[in-house]
Amino acid sequence: MIDPGTGPRLTVGYVRVSTEEQAREGLSLEAQAARIRAWAAAQGLALAEIVVEAGASGKTLDRPRLGELLARVRAGAVGAIVVTKLDRLTRRTRDLLELVEDVLRPQGVELVSLSEQLDTRTPGGVLMLTMLGAVAQMERELIGERTRAALAYKRERGERLGTTPLGFQTPRPGAAPEPVRQELEAVQYILQQRTARHVPPHCWRPGGARLPYQARRALA
Repeated sequence: MIDPGTGPRLTVGYVRVSTEEQAREGLSLEAQAARIRAWAAAQGLALAEIVVEAGASGKTLDRPRLGELLARVRAGAVGAIVVTKLDRLTRRTRDLLELVEDVLRPQGVELVSLSEQLDTRTPGGVLMLTMLGAVAQMERELIGERTRAALAYKRERGERLGTTPLGFQTPRPGAAPEPVRQELEAVQYILQQRTARHVPPHCWRPGGARLPYQARRALA
């Protein structure tokens, strides 16, 4: 366990959530931070801060706030990093092991994962880290497999996937796009003129509505 009297080296929490996770699982940054604070209080540790990474995927370690934290690790300012789950750091086994072996352990930094009750200072902890990291990667691959299967099913049914292109409208979810004459005329004019000042009135939507944002961007 972490020694609370280890000089100036800090105990730092790290929380992360992606936009998809927040929508799908309700996995909030606040809930993660509260759990880390409660653990630190129970251990009698002074938690220096909690680094917050919002809207960031766990597929890569290339994240701004994580990069700043690792720079502090290399500078010898951090003694322990605390996360609620290993997948808050990364969902890839290789990245997780490289992070521990190449960055944390050479600096004597302990990685604490509350859900897995992990202690990376011991050989058993490293073995457990490998196994848990593999499970996290498997879960990610299973999610990707289910997503691909769902998309393939929608394609087989002829459902529309993705956004509706400019010049068309989708009458209902999954339906085939239908052309919008005024917008198609505007698109044709854009390709010819490439300037917003010359868009004629008949290319506007009925009722004098402005062109869609995509059209105005293309004309800019």
